[in-house]
Amino acid sequence: MQEKSSEAGQVNDKQRSICFFGEPLLELGCDTFDMLSAKVAGDVFNTAVYLKRLQLFSKNTGRAGLFTCVGDDPLSQKLLTACAQHNIDKRWVYQEKSRTIGRYAVSLDDKGERSFRYWRNDSAARTLFSRVSESVAEEIAQSYEYFYFSGISLAVVENHLRDQMWQFFHSLKSKGVKLVFDTNYRAALWSDAKQAKAEFEKAFNLVELAFVGVEDCQPLFDFNYGSAQGLISIASQFNCPNLVIKNGDKPVLYRGRHGELSVSLKPAPKVIDTTAAGDSFNSGFLFGWLSDAPVADCIRLGAETAAIVIQHLGAIIDDKLFLTGIEPVIYALKMAGEQNNERLLMPAL
Repeated sequence: MQEKSSEAGQVNDKQRSICFFGEPLLELGCDTFDMLSAKVAGDVFNTAVYLKRLQLFSKNTGRAGLFTCVGDDPLSQKLLTACAQHNIDKRWVYQEKSRTIGRYAVSLDDKGERSFRYWRNDSAARTLFSRVSESVAEEIAQSYEYFYFSGISLAVVENHLRDQMWQFFHSLKSKGVKLVFDTNYRAALWSDAKQAKAEFEKAFNLVELAFVGVEDCQPLFDFNYGSAQGLISIASQFNCPNLVIKNGDKPVLYRGRHGELSVSLKPAPKVIDTTAAGDSFNSGFLFGWLSDAPVADCIRLGAETAAIVIQHLGAIIDDKLFLTGIEPVIYALKMAGEQNNERLLMPAL
């Protein structure tokens, strides 16, 4: 039977708080398969960690939580320890005795581009929706304003549990929770592209905000190769009111309730490891979004956050390195916002 890890205290204020659903993984080093040196990562976990760092730096009252399942073995315990270390709410991290946590190894080329090898067949996250109920949806809705998931989150759920997953998502939305989706497509995790496309379309029709990658969607949807405009035209056919189109180092496009705009990206001074580039972009954007910042500033903060992360090795870089890099970025955005009488919830630096 499953157990849910405990979290001291009950927080009632859910404003600017977001719960992340996905599969945490142990990241093995590029040149070692030593489990003792493994670090916790995974796409939604990476985003949660960087968002929480931004919240702490800004003295923001928002919270970041994790909704997933791991085993009760020593490897899975690393996830619970990491949640505490990174100030991630772990009230909805379940434990399954017969399963464990997924693992992956990264290989990097001389440009910092990565390839992956995974071991996730026994991942407990795959079975999460066999053990959640309507009461869990109610608890999460009472604690969080937003709920975030990715294409990988969708892919790892066992096929016979997909109906339960979508029922859970719809229940959250009916209770006022705003859903956020990041495409993050990995072909190897799906039965075929047709299945992935169908699940992505369901997500686009349900969520409030979607991060849509051109590279992710190219194998799934019919648009001109590399065309962000072509993709935004397709994505706009669904019911998602806010679309953020990412296209590598090309300008980020936004179309939604706040109009339409394009924001050019400043390249990072150097590129060491792009493993968490998209994840960290999303964290910066979400921090601005939850702080009611202008969309252009959300995009810039996302891009600057990613630029800091990819200059260092690993999905989750040292917190001091991160904060040293992000402080001048936030300060500059804060000053620009004050000059334009725009609201951005930042610390008094």
